[in-house]
Amino acid sequence: MTWPFLAWSPDDSAGAVYDVTVPGTWDELVEFYAGGAGSRPLERIVEIARGHGVRSVVVEQRYLDPDWRSEHGAFHGRLFRRHPSVCHRWHLSTDDVPADLSELRPGARCCAGTSTASSRRW
Repeated sequence: MTWPFLAWSPDDSAGAVYDVTVPGTWDELVEFYAGGAGSRPLERIVEIARGHGVRSVVVEQRYLDPDWRSEHGAFHGRLFRRHPSVCHRWHLSTDDVPADLSELRPGARCCAGTSTASSRRW
């Protein structure tokens, strides 16, 4: 699947909030991150999150993961195509997270766990 490079991190926002109680939101997230090819590990993460009552997903964009950057440098750094050297990290919450992240209280306990996603399959 081919997709525009800027679709991965289209702007400079720190993150995005998804209300996964809205029908179809989980499917949209899986479609985006699996690139239309399906991903059993990602589908399992979603299954577990649903089972734990996750209501909101905060996607931290432009996350600097040392493992992904090392892998990126070893493989993608030798290619003549642009691939994101940053990844997205999911923060899963069983509470409703405000769409405006500046409304979060410092020290608020809202996240059930995190998962790091590297760029989609090429």
